[in-house]
Amino acid sequence: MADKMAEQTKEVHSVCSCGHGSGITNKPATSAPDVRILCMIESLTREIAALKTDRSRNNYRHLRKNHQRRPRSRSNSVNRTPSVCYFHRKFGNEAYRCRSPCTFEKKTNQTREN
Repeated sequence: MADKMAEQTKEVHSVCSCGHGSGITNKPATSAPDVRILCMIESLTREIAALKTDRSRNNYRHLRKNHQRRPRSRSNSVNRTPSVCYFHRKFGNEAYRCRSPCTFEKKTNQTREN
């Protein structure tokens, strides 16, 4: 059985001259369906290998582009006082969660009397 398979493989390489392009370049001289199928399998295997190579290159390029992006710049208008906690910076007097150490002084509402 192994000898028969080896002979068929030799026939495929001698009869079928599949190119490295897409598809079969020359039809086999013999009309044996096994030889044609083996030639098609060989051609498809080459195409799949080429597609895998292209895909891995594109994934690598995509990953490199994502890592080269600039970080977002922080707004200069936000007052960055390290002694005041995040909640008081964001919500001011309305903050009900405070993280120590926080030096925020609650402003009292002064109503104007006319």
